[in-house]
Amino acid sequence: MPEDQIDNLESEYVLPPYAASLSVLGNNVQAIEEYMTKSSRLPPSIQKILHDFSTAEYIEEKLGPAFGLSAEQKSRLVLIVGSILMAETFIGNIVEEISGGLGLDQNRADQISSAIISELLPPAMEDIKRMHKEKFVNVQQQPAPRKTFSNPGANLDINKTNVLDLRNRNQ
Repeated sequence: MPEDQIDNLESEYVLPPYAASLSVLGNNVQAIEEYMTKSSRLPPSIQKILHDFSTAEYIEEKLGPAFGLSAEQKSRLVLIVGSILMAETFIGNIVEEISGGLGLDQNRADQISSAIISELLPPAMEDIKRMHKEKFVNVQQQPAPRKTFSNPGANLDINKTNVLDLRNRNQ
């Protein structure tokens, strides 16, 4: 979300992603209608996380104290989670989004993203993966590096038909 819109999110407490996003949209009726329509088409598992106050409580009461997050950082984190749930931000970029959005180092951002993925998103993970696979077709997942083993003798210029028959020791 644009920086000037995030400033609209003035709250002493953390809101669920849905309410936080609506708050950021301010008085832009068209944007609010589009957001509401899009969110109403989401699978129920994603809607529950998007709307539920337990999402805000998780960020406020668990992640906030565990990682020493300020009120502004917790509010931004709610918006990042909402953006992932709405398939506006690719889940594969969650560490970078958290690091950049909250001004944290990669290690802390990685720890926070791991907590979110393992503790907050599991009930909707299959739906999230499906939506992101459809929406982010051009985003390539980095395949795991393949380990290659080399045979140092493979390139030697030797007679490759020499075979030692260990069964017949008399030769």
